[in-house]
Amino acid sequence: MNLREVKVIHSKGLSVTKAFIETTRRIPCPTDECQNRVAIDIENILADVFCLKCKGSWTLYRLLQLAMNNPHKRFWLDLEAICLWLNMSKRELLKVVDDHDIPKHNGLYDLSAIVKVRNEVASF
Repeated sequence: MNLREVKVIHSKGLSVTKAFIETTRRIPCPTDECQNRVAIDIENILADVFCLKCKGSWTLYRLLQLAMNNPHKRFWLDLEAICLWLNMSKRELLKVVDDHDIPKHNGLYDLSAIVKVRNEVASF
């Protein structure tokens, strides 16, 4: 059995058990001068996030705070992450996305646009 066959069998096993390996998520560096993207390891969510270009370091909690307070940078997150952060159900969030024309990019939603709507609407 060669390496290719092992990879195919492993991939089939993962899909049967519905155990998928999360890919690394990348967001823009929160430093204004830096144009780099920082990688977030979903498997180790408590680890600090580092920018290799500007040598900055942040906790994931701090990155989310910066994302919500910076209207000029777009942070793209999936529905599940936004629901967890804003303590909303998926259904409520999808209603807000539909009602307020929130930008979407490759299945990810603009966190700052959602937070802006949340700050404008009291029933959020």
